[in-house]
Amino acid sequence: MTGAIHQLLSVFDPADAQGHMALRLRDIFSRWGYNSEIFTGINSPGIEIKAKLAEDLPEDDNPDNILLYHASINSDVGEIFRRSKGRQILIYHNITPADYFLGHDLFTYLECLKGRRELGKFIPTCDLALADSTFNADELKSLGFPRVKLLPFPFDRSRLDGPADPAIIQKYGEENRPTILFVGRLAPNKRQEDILSAFYYFQTIYQPEARLVLVGPDNLPEYSHFLRQRIGELGLKDVSITGKISPEELRAYYRSADIFLCLSEHEGFCVPLLESLYYHIPVLAYAAGAIPETLDGSGVLIRRKDPLQIATLLNHILTDPDLRAKLIRSQDQRLQRAINFNYEESLRIHLSL
Repeated sequence: MTGAIHQLLSVFDPADAQGHMALRLRDIFSRWGYNSEIFTGINSPGIEIKAKLAEDLPEDDNPDNILLYHASINSDVGEIFRRSKGRQILIYHNITPADYFLGHDLFTYLECLKGRRELGKFIPTCDLALADSTFNADELKSLGFPRVKLLPFPFDRSRLDGPADPAIIQKYGEENRPTILFVGRLAPNKRQEDILSAFYYFQTIYQPEARLVLVGPDNLPEYSHFLRQRIGELGLKDVSITGKISPEELRAYYRSADIFLCLSEHEGFCVPLLESLYYHIPVLAYAAGAIPETLDGSGVLIRRKDPLQIATLLNHILTDPDLRAKLIRSQDQRLQRAINFNYEESLRIHLSL
């Protein structure tokens, strides 16, 4: 088989969901016999696996070759995608509504605002748009994209298996000290401050020895400062904000967690939910964006944010073994559906290969 299927990302980081997905797609396309490379506007600092720079993407007049663009924020590489001569396929991971960043990060606010405004520019030349959730697909359809297909995010166990950091396991493995976990970059749409408010009631009323771990890149200084200030105002103890961590550390936090709490208000998919199911961690989540779709009948969904009620729910799940067992059974069933989904065959059909 001849031909090329290349990918474009605004920022490449093999540790995040988009970067990991791009690597998996490259492996699939290469196995199918295509020339396949990943190109990016920026390689994330400090990474060992790097993508090629977008400016080095070769000009291509072959109309059968494919260029996939992972859209998640405004980027100059979008113009490279729009000017490409082959088949243009957009993979939409959603762009966070800009208003979440007002008062926290002006640059990200402007980039999200521009990214959402300019999505429509891809409509005239885009041959196909792929969305990893119905939530994302509906947004593309509302903008006027004529061909939108649903391709759920590929679940990959390979990065979840393997060694875990023993120091973290030892620190958080103590019995009778529950650990509440959230995984996701520190960002206003993910509402880590709401997690802090619920944890305040949980630690004050129910379990004073509880720990809270917020895992994820910490690259919005004003929002990060706001969260740390909030921790002080509430007088919370045993709250850890990890910043970006290694795969070994991530596995250790998952294996040490007693419950996963997600109060995010905007998610296009939310991969850490499925990762939590894989580690048999009960999930309590706010029903926003694609979260109900991703959980697909598993976990516990709430539709109103009352921090005291959330704290009560946390305690109920953690202290009722029958309830926990029931939740894990439903989560295992959801996880099995994700594992059984034939991502590669669906991808081949959508790309008409």
